[in-house]
Amino acid sequence: MPPAKATSEMTKERLLKELETLRKEIEEIRRVQAEKARLKDRENKQKYYSLFNNIADPVLIFDATSYRFLDCNEAVIKKYKYSREEILSKTPFDLHKPEEFQRLRANIDSRMSGATNTYSHLTKDRKHLKVEVSSAEIYYDGAPAWLWIAHDITERVIMEEELRRYRSRLEEMVDERTAEAKIANKKLELEINERKKAQLAIQENEKKFRNIIEKSLDGILLVDEKGSIIEWNLGQENIYGATRAMVIGKPIWDVQYRHEPKENRLKENYKRIKNTWEDFLKTGVNPFQNDLQVSRIERPGGELRDIQQLYFSIETDKGVMMACTTRDITGNLTLERQLRQSQKMEAIGTLAGGIAHDFNNMLGAIMGYSDLARRRLEETHPVQKYMEQVIIAAKRASDLVKQILTFSRRDRMAKETVQISAIVKEVLKLIRSSLPTTIDIISKIDAKKNTVLADPTQIHQVIMNLCTNAGHAMRDKGGVLEVRLTEENVEPGLYKGLKAGPCVRLTVSDTGHGIKSDLLDKIFDPFFTTKKIGEGTGMGLAVVHGIVQNLEGNISVYSEVGKGATFSILLPTVAEGIIVKEKQAGDIPVGSERVLLVEDDAPLLAAEKELLEELGYKVTAMKSGVEALEIIKAVPDRFDIIITDFTMPKMTGAQLTKKIRTAGMTFPVILCTGYGEVISGQEAKELGIGDIIKKPIELDKIARSIRRLIDNNSTSS
Repeated sequence: MPPAKATSEMTKERLLKELETLRKEIEEIRRVQAEKARLKDRENKQKYYSLFNNIADPVLIFDATSYRFLDCNEAVIKKYKYSREEILSKTPFDLHKPEEFQRLRANIDSRMSGATNTYSHLTKDRKHLKVEVSSAEIYYDGAPAWLWIAHDITERVIMEEELRRYRSRLEEMVDERTAEAKIANKKLELEINERKKAQLAIQENEKKFRNIIEKSLDGILLVDEKGSIIEWNLGQENIYGATRAMVIGKPIWDVQYRHEPKENRLKENYKRIKNTWEDFLKTGVNPFQNDLQVSRIERPGGELRDIQQLYFSIETDKGVMMACTTRDITGNLTLERQLRQSQKMEAIGTLAGGIAHDFNNMLGAIMGYSDLARRRLEETHPVQKYMEQVIIAAKRASDLVKQILTFSRRDRMAKETVQISAIVKEVLKLIRSSLPTTIDIISKIDAKKNTVLADPTQIHQVIMNLCTNAGHAMRDKGGVLEVRLTEENVEPGLYKGLKAGPCVRLTVSDTGHGIKSDLLDKIFDPFFTTKKIGEGTGMGLAVVHGIVQNLEGNISVYSEVGKGATFSILLPTVAEGIIVKEKQAGDIPVGSERVLLVEDDAPLLAAEKELLEELGYKVTAMKSGVEALEIIKAVPDRFDIIITDFTMPKMTGAQLTKKIRTAGMTFPVILCTGYGEVISGQEAKELGIGDIIKKPIELDKIARSIRRLIDNNSTSS
């Protein structure tokens, strides 16, 4: 047995070796943990600066005491045209106009973290930017500072490109490391303290960007290296109608497919979406190329929304992640479609009005010479029936022009109080004989108050056109045509173009073949029709739409293919009863007075002159307002009445009338026009225009107007 002293020496030596081994292990643990902390800090900084510089809105950080800018992102440099060094040499006051200094200082000194203020900023090239600034009080490098997010509301096109790290993952990592630290030797407390400092710095950075993301009106989502959604902010919830809890942890391709419009939810589409994402996760190549993507999604409940998205990838030590900002552009696209439709309708309306003038002149000549021929022929002459058909055809052409003018809103008819129920009954009686017996007609008039302010002819035309279209849709297989009148009190802003108050709803429904969804936006366009050649002009619904617009009403349509269509019209009601106008009858009046006829269209001028002479009048014909004015000034008492065209080169009919009145001449004036509304009633009264007659001129109307105005002028004289 070795002596006790030797044993003690051996034990001591063994302990020293164990201590040395333990010391090396501790140092190795320290080194490994320090390296992990360094790598994690580098990764956090990479993510911080990646997020910081990828935010679309300018972000500025300035010292809370000196107000000197400490940091800024790339958007600041791009938006304000300063270099980074120039920005860091300035304060917030350098970006504002002097008159805003006092308000800016008050807002900063109030230390209202989270407040949003609107300012006018100045760029380096002195351009004014109207910005909405969201502020947050933060710590930057351990010192108090302010974070500014400047959202350019001048253009509202800058996308917010902010990101944040996933907090719960960071907390799990901190908890794991804390547990490891408790197991380790107390000598590791220094390293633990260093880690805590790093943790605080990371949390400080995350807090900055958490504020940014939470304040964003746009949607922000983040997909991790495995394709799972790890961020889904409030903006994303509002756009998609899916809460954060419903999507976090789910594969991005599942969520995207679930929100595809119903008709796109096919197996091949799911496979395409999934393959796109899996290829990205494997290769790291952004399939969206950082371009704006416009698509349509379907929210729970079936509501469709148009969205605009920007995808950008983020490289990490574990692979590649994808971030995305989403903006709801449904309203913008709707406005664009409405603008295009409005421009199209305006263009067609302008064309229609221009054509109407020349076309009515031609019809006037046709009708005038036809009337002359009939008056020169004996009543029993065989040509009489041919001339009668010419006049009928010309009147039909004139009605078509009126339809065009009605559609283009250039033909404003005189309005009176009209009871729609009476016209519904009249139309249904007329149309019954033209529909096959396989079509049943149901009338449900539930509205006791159904009086509107309108032209009864136009109301008749609206109901007749809708019923005719419904009958055409059911002519092969039969069905049910239902016309319903109901009362409705419209709330403010509920229908575009319709004022709040009591209304009557006219509903025309059929059980025919229906209208395809891609045609619903076109059915009110003029000359658009799905009927065969010879079955329709395509003006029916366009005219209906124009009449409803003129009456400040609202029209809508609902249809399903194979189930029929329902047209619904809302018109404001009035309290007055029906006014019935007496129709004129009797022989065409004649006379022998002196008439000055002014018309720039030569064939029409010749026809009208001969017609008036046929009635016994002494007619002087002039081709321009200038010539007419000269002859009137030369012999002021030569004429008893003037009949003038409205639209003429050099001098219009209204201008001619004004000059006549200025010269003190009081004889009556009749204004003829091929347009619907060329001059208001008040303007006509101020100019002393006795009557306005629309072209093509009918002999009976012009004859009665001449006789009435001359007789009235003689009486007043």
